[in-house]
Order: sequence, then C-alpha cells, then structure tokens
Amino acid sequence: MARWELWVDRSECIGSAVCVASAGAYFEMHGHQSRARASEIDADEHVIAVAQACPSGAIHVRVKQTGELLEPQD
Repeated sequence: MARWELWVDRSECIGSAVCVASAGAYFEMHGHQSRARASEIDADEHVIAVAQACPSGAIHVRVKQTGELLEPQD
C-alpha cells in the first residue's frame, strides 16, 4: 500500500478545525491551530478531500515513495 507524508503548514493554518471535525483520526488541535497526528499515513482518499476543504490550503499531502505533492495543488 502506498504511504503518504502528511503535515499542516502552521504558517498557513487559520485554526478553522475543519480537518479535525471531518478527519479527527488524522488531525488534532494544538493551541489555536491544527496538526497532523502522524507524519506518515497509509494512502486514504478521505485525507485528500479534507485537504481540499481546508479554507487556507494549509494541509499538505505527498507520496512518500515518489515525492509527488498531491495537495495542495496549484
């Protein structure tokens, strides 16, 4: 199974908690901003949907094996 790297760019995060509300298994609040619970996860399309829903585009997802950035897309 593919592995993804997952992180929240704290300089971009506005603390809306959309990610925590919709994917609490992957994200948690830390102070007034969210962060990924793990830096590496099994590929899960739900995480892509959550990253796309992030109002500030702070959620980053990259394929570990290839380095391909899946989100955010330009």
